[in-house]
Amino acid sequence: MTHKESKIMMITEQEFKNAVRTIEKYKDQCESGIRDLQRKKAIAEEVIAKKNNYGLSKQTKIDLLGDLEFSVRTTNCLRFHFDKRWEEITLGDICSMSKKQLLEIRNFGKTSLHEIEEILIKANLNFA
Repeated sequence: MTHKESKIMMITEQEFKNAVRTIEKYKDQCESGIRDLQRKKAIAEEVIAKKNNYGLSKQTKIDLLGDLEFSVRTTNCLRFHFDKRWEEITLGDICSMSKKQLLEIRNFGKTSLHEIEEILIKANLNFA
């Protein structure tokens, strides 16, 4: 080993403390960035799940017009039948009925039934 290869870098205690502070600062920034990315990922997954109608259960309160994109006719029929605001209707409310019961609702026809069937299939749920 030559003399040039064996040189040891000497730093002062203050330089060492400054280096440690710099490392801790970047570590905190990285951890903050990771938390921010995790939050954004969770939000993105929630948006995708709503868009694809996955992750729904019988207890899920649904926005019939926004989340599931039911037609105005279907939404109004369900709202008046259940005597609830449309934001308060759950998939469980809908699943508790048979197809025949749904078709007996005033102004509720085969097109509305088909809309609901598609959503329940995607949510892996069934009629009563």
